[in-house]
Amino acid sequence: MTLTITNSERDGNLCAISVTSSSSGGNATTDVDVVGKITQVAVTLASGIAGGGTLTLEDTSNNMQLLSAAVNTSDLGTSDINGGSGAYCRGPLKVTMGATLAIRNMKIYYEKF
Repeated sequence: MTLTITNSERDGNLCAISVTSSSSGGNATTDVDVVGKITQVAVTLASGIAGGGTLTLEDTSNNMQLLSAAVNTSDLGTSDINGGSGAYCRGPLKVTMGATLAIRNMKIYYEKF
């Protein structure tokens, strides 16, 4: 199994991309352009399982890695993404998650430009 982008939402300038992960990890790319500043990654852990994995976000329009970080039991907030300045994406966003039993769902929030 892999990573699956299940939904994208927009409320004014705030947008969210929902991602579902299997225990084997994998990658998925949005089928729409993500043009904006990534501000938070919220994670939902599987019940009763500890641990985490490495999350990588890449702007595929210019093959630029925006984020590579260990995601454990807490969300990544603004201060955790690119030293607090956020990560700017200008095209389809590729999400890669290493193999983990703990993380089942993620929401990636960004401010649309």
